[in-house]
Amino acid sequence: SIEMKFHGHLLFLSLLSQIAAADITFVVTHPSAMPVAKIQDGQLHDGLAFDTANAIAREMNQKAVFLLRPRKRLENTLISGEADITCNINKNWVQKGEAAYHWTPALFSNKTLIVGARNAAPIRQLEDLQGKSVGGVLGFSYPGLDELVKNGKVIRDDALDLDKTYLKLINGRISYMAVNKIEHEYHLKAGGRRHDFNDASVLLDEFELFCALSKKSSIKPAELDLAVSAIVKRGLPWQWLEKKH
Repeated sequence: SIEMKFHGHLLFLSLLSQIAAADITFVVTHPSAMPVAKIQDGQLHDGLAFDTANAIAREMNQKAVFLLRPRKRLENTLISGEADITCNINKNWVQKGEAAYHWTPALFSNKTLIVGARNAAPIRQLEDLQGKSVGGVLGFSYPGLDELVKNGKVIRDDALDLDKTYLKLINGRISYMAVNKIEHEYHLKAGGRRHDFNDASVLLDEFELFCALSKKSSIKPAELDLAVSAIVKRGLPWQWLEKKH
């Protein structure tokens, strides 16, 4: 009948639209703090991870969905193909080696700093940290600092996430902490924490942040690269950061 043909046509169109708008699964480290990720009730609601994924998916006429995983399970989620992509990651941070993934063009660059509490002795160079405890986030590597820890010159005192590291410093349990510049500037402004820190800081390293694509993903690397290049060309990552401050 005409009605059955019409319904069949609608079903076909519906299937076509589903294929065209297939989901892209992004895996995001949990716990994470703003400005990288705002996670409430097990859902990602805001942050660079959220904005980056949605912008990439829009460029590719698809929809972003999110998996939240602890840092130590992030790579297995990609390797297994359970997720397609993770973003805001550096090639030196992966345990499986750079060749395990396809890497997009860089989203933006960042710096790792050692910062001190307001009443702590100002540090001008890494050697000033000798014998001191430095806060960090569990599971994260800090080039430069980790060498000092390995040599027994510095004690690393990790917390579960960045917010807890800040609390340790504010409560006087540590005097120094490692933090990336983008997150620190966000916390100083949005968290009203500027008065908790002195003005001295030491640069640990500078690094770029990329998206890593699973080798098991059906997404074509060249298409992902075009999408990332498009959002970078429009300056979107920096615009998002400005808004979050």
